[in-house]
Amino acid sequence: MMQAGIMVAVLLFTYFFMIRPEQKRRDEAEALLKSLRKGMKVRTTGGILGEIISIDEHTVILAVADKVRINVLRSHIAGPEPEKRESTETKDAKTTEDKGAKKPDEARG
Repeated sequence: MMQAGIMVAVLLFTYFFMIRPEQKRRDEAEALLKSLRKGMKVRTTGGILGEIISIDEHTVILAVADKVRINVLRSHIAGPEPEKRESTETKDAKTTEDKGAKKPDEARG
C-alpha cells in the first residue's frame, strides 16, 4: 500500500513540475506565432532581429537591414524584439560622472 502511495506521489510530482510547465510554454509559443503581424519587430531563435515584412503559413520574411531581407521559418520566431538598453560602458561613465570623480586630465592638474 505504501509503495502505491509513493508511486502516485512521484507521478504527481512529474506531472506538475515537468509536464505541465512544458505544456504551458508550448501554448505560449503557439499564441505568439498566431499573434505575428506585419510590421512587428521580432527576434529569431538564432538571435537575428528584424521587422516582419510578409507572413505566410510556414515562413516569415524579415527586414534585417536596408535592402536586406531573409526568409525564416515561422516556428523559429522566438519572440518580440527586446527593449533597447543602455550599454554597460555608458552606464559606468554616467555613474562615474555623477559621483563627481575627477577625469584623468583633471587629476594631473
